[in-house]
Amino acid sequence: MSETRTNMVADAARLVEQLRTPEVNVSRSVWLSLLAGFMIAPGDLARARDAQKKLLDLLLSGNGGHLKRGHKHEQEVRLAARVVVQAFESHQLDLTGFRQLFGWTARLLQVRATAPRARHKETRPDDTDNTKRGGFGLGTTSLGQLAALKKKLKGGS
Repeated sequence: MSETRTNMVADAARLVEQLRTPEVNVSRSVWLSLLAGFMIAPGDLARARDAQKKLLDLLLSGNGGHLKRGHKHEQEVRLAARVVVQAFESHQLDLTGFRQLFGWTARLLQVRATAPRARHKETRPDDTDNTKRGGFGLGTTSLGQLAALKKKLKGGS
């Protein structure tokens, strides 16, 4: 079944709501890493969906040690896997439709629900400020050496 783009984005937004809970906020990279094989799988929907479900089952059972990376990562993977399986069960789409749905979901995950994080200038050392380096990433010592080299090349000592 083909959906309009508006409906597809609305469905993707609902998936994003499921992927963003107070306890777990699934990142775009986790989402795409789980679906990378599905997104490029050749063939028909049934084969691609079965392969994706098998991959998720293996991953969630602990094969490969991917869930040992960290507790937060494990929570993200588990939630994302659950949402993928639910999407397969609740949507009547063809292979291209699922790819579009998951792609739109990834795009919406990239958009932050909150304001962008402020830069923490107070934690940065003063010497990393490029305005104090002429904007070229050169320290004052390097600028002095560069001026001396320039003078030497022009023939002055």
